[in-house]
Amino acid sequence: MKMINRNSVCSATDRRGAILPMFAIFIPIILALGAFAINVAWMSLVDSEMQIASDTSARAAGTEFTRTQNLDSARNRAKQAIQQNKVGGRTLALTDADIVFGESTLVTASSTGIAPFVPKTVTQGTLGTGPGQVWVNSIQINASQNFGFGEMPMPIPLLSAPSGFTPGATATSTQFDRDIVLVLDRSGSMNEYSTDVAAWSPAGPGEAYYGSRWRELTAAVAVFNDFLALTPQNEKVSLATFSTTSSEDAVLTYNTGVIESRLNDITTNFLGGYTAIGDGIASGINLVTDPSRARMFAKKTMIVMSDGIQNTGTDPVAQATTAYQTYGITVNVVTFSNDANQVEGAAIAAAGGGQYHHASSGAALIDVFEELARTLPTMLTR
Repeated sequence: MKMINRNSVCSATDRRGAILPMFAIFIPIILALGAFAINVAWMSLVDSEMQIASDTSARAAGTEFTRTQNLDSARNRAKQAIQQNKVGGRTLALTDADIVFGESTLVTASSTGIAPFVPKTVTQGTLGTGPGQVWVNSIQINASQNFGFGEMPMPIPLLSAPSGFTPGATATSTQFDRDIVLVLDRSGSMNEYSTDVAAWSPAGPGEAYYGSRWRELTAAVAVFNDFLALTPQNEKVSLATFSTTSSEDAVLTYNTGVIESRLNDITTNFLGGYTAIGDGIASGINLVTDPSRARMFAKKTMIVMSDGIQNTGTDPVAQATTAYQTYGITVNVVTFSNDANQVEGAAIAAAGGGQYHHASSGAALIDVFEELARTLPTMLTR
């Protein structure tokens, strides 16, 4: 008969008896750490939702204020907008104290950018730019919300912020008026079709050809002006053009019809010539910094359009650098047609701190100018 080893049975029983208490100790610890990780992830999500809601509120309030110049209208719009995005499953509410009006100024040094928000005490009666009045161009939203201990996904004392969780977020929307200068190419190749190679020099003077790059450009500028009329800001626009030399064709004005009239004059008597992009930028600097017409608090923007390659005059990259670093002018560049030097265009935009776009056709050029008009006005500066 087979004998059972009593010592082996006792040893197995002893091991089981030692492991069970370990499970009893560590399983709650593992569950607690898992709950802690879940709660931390939830708090991070709530923080992100709080920032999104604050950004939405600030942008909506800033747009409303620019459109109406009314403090109460802006406050009401901020309160409405923040309710469009729930935070932790809640709909947030703002008080008047959470909505602060102030000023964010532009600094011409490119390394500085936008100065910090400065809150101001202002009423509808004191709002303005004259003597004794208070000028504001920014709205700051300071949102916060308390979530109790029991609202967390897995509330565990000591590991789940037992006193509650209070996320907060700040967002600032700044509306800058714009002083804009269009710097446009009227060289000989602009009297050719956008799909053609500039292998010959059109005769002139004379009326620009129908379907030419120049006429496609004037159509794009008309669309640009139409969209500016729809923005809440009051933009002033000026015009410089260039071929072998540059000219200052229209000073800063609220009336974009002046710009289109001057372009029509060039269309009627198109002269052509070489491509002095740098000289055109220099003329643009003069126009948009004219002390008798440029506005102190307006953001200065230049849009340079060329279909060709710099082949006479001053260095355009150097001129764009001067515009940006010395005068605080953002230089955006649009190249047009497959003849254009896209590498040069991108370098000019980079030196001028602006956007670069390329359009290979007249339809694409209209799209680019429409996009530029849409994206000029609003800045979230938090």
